[in-house]
Amino acid sequence: MKDSSAMARARAAVRVLAFALAAAVAGCVAAPPGEGERASAPADAVQDPFEPFNRAMFRFNLALDRYALEPAARTYAGLVPPGAREAVHNVFLNVQLPVSAVNALLQEDATRAARALGQFAINATFGLAGAFDPAGAAGLDRVDEDFGQTLAVWGVGSGPYLVLPALGPTTARDASGQVADVFFDPSSYALNRAPGFARPVFVATNIVSARARGLDRFEAAARDALDLYAVVRSGYFQRRKDLILDGAPPDGERPPHVLEDEFNDPFLFILEDDLE
Repeated sequence: MKDSSAMARARAAVRVLAFALAAAVAGCVAAPPGEGERASAPADAVQDPFEPFNRAMFRFNLALDRYALEPAARTYAGLVPPGAREAVHNVFLNVQLPVSAVNALLQEDATRAARALGQFAINATFGLAGAFDPAGAAGLDRVDEDFGQTLAVWGVGSGPYLVLPALGPTTARDASGQVADVFFDPSSYALNRAPGFARPVFVATNIVSARARGLDRFEAAARDALDLYAVVRSGYFQRRKDLILDGAPPDGERPPHVLEDEFNDPFLFILEDDLE
């Protein structure tokens, strides 16, 4: 019991440090907004002061995709039937719902937090550990929140745009937010108790599954874009804005193109006209 209590205190301390890191990297945090103030989140202008570095990392990631990830994704798509691939995709989506629930609470949105937990519980039980989506079939819209969005709602600006090697497009705010999200993610604790190979297999399957879903669309985007780097950068900011405002910008119009980035996959540069 003593060891367990000490471990709990240590985990609590790490959570506090993660919040402090997120605030320090992203900027000064304003007081959390009251109900109905989500639309006052900062409008993030594209800031790319490290563009030469970012373009170099973008080329590195594209090469990594071409010679490693894309072949793995094509092999996966060729060997695994579509229904099984969709089930794997659903499992990874479901695992993220507790993270969304915590962040919805931090944004003072108890309704969305309850919906996320309800989706997680329904899919984890009746959906065979999340392989199926009975919650979605019942009309529950997916809740997608992360700590980067929470910081934005609290008034933190995005900071500079960054392209990280093997991690892909992000911003100072969103990168620091991902650190905090690790401590909200139940899978991170489960994997700590699993055999040593479980974590790399989990992460690799997540990334390959996401990449396999966008093989054709990525090819089309890469072929048609005059400057794929600029397209991805613009799409990333538009997608993040859409998420921060829960798909309802103040002017009532969603951006015409957004970047599909369900897993922060560094190679899933997919432009979509509609995310309905």
